[in-house]
Amino acid sequence: DIYTANEALTLYPVWNTNKYTITFDTAGGSKIDSITQDYDTAITAPADPTREGYTFIGWNKAIPATMPAENVTITAQWKINQYTITFDTTGGSEIAPITQDYGTEITAPANSTREGYTFIGWDKAIPATMPAENVTITAQWKINQYTIKFDTAGGSEIASITHDYGTEITAPANPTREGYTFVGWDKEIPATMPAENITITAQWKDAEKPTGEISVGTSKWKTFLNNITFGLFFNETQTVTVTASDNSGDDVKIEYLLLAKELTEAELANAAFTVYTAPFDIDPDNEYIVYVR
Repeated sequence: DIYTANEALTLYPVWNTNKYTITFDTAGGSKIDSITQDYDTAITAPADPTREGYTFIGWNKAIPATMPAENVTITAQWKINQYTITFDTTGGSEIAPITQDYGTEITAPANSTREGYTFIGWDKAIPATMPAENVTITAQWKINQYTIKFDTAGGSEIASITHDYGTEITAPANPTREGYTFVGWDKEIPATMPAENITITAQWKDAEKPTGEISVGTSKWKTFLNNITFGLFFNETQTVTVTASDNSGDDVKIEYLLLAKELTEAELANAAFTVYTAPFDIDPDNEYIVYVR
């Protein structure tokens, strides 16, 4: 329109709506695009950000419902998560689980132990820092072998037995030894392989009767379990000495009995003999029968 001088003119203001921006600082979380809109227009809040090892607990200020008349930065707030490493020792000694904040340094525990087995590692590496998940780590084992050796103490040889721990053992036939009777082992042969090397030693009983001698003064006899069948007369105290040996080379147990009468073998079987430990004396004023076994 064209206006002439002195003509009334009415002016009206014209406004342009300003745009403002909301910026989201996710503080290490997933990216959220900024929102730029006209002033006072409705704002649609974005989905929450995510961050490995953390839980989103909100923004440092509320996201406005409509665009304010200024640019705004809103910052994410986070809580660090805790996670647990569990150790499955599959029969070994127990290892306590480790629960720590995400990303913190982990001190690896001492290796588990297990009877009869050697620890050869874990199925996965123990992480240097706590990961953003719960983890179970499982022990790996190798079964050990052990050996049972048989010391036959002069008897026939018996081969050693080498088996895995816990496996069934078949006992060998008994050894033999000339002049001896096998009476067993010094320890029981186990039914299954123990978690150690062991030596089991044969026990023997001399199969031969011992030989020996009874001396009364200067008189000597070499028959055991038999009474002296003729009389000897002494004017002085006499010393009785008994010796005995067998083919084992070990000491032989000797027992004796002094009586004034003769006993049968059946009666002697129930008689109370005295263990012989040293020579003993007999009086010349009494009659004695000396029994030795």
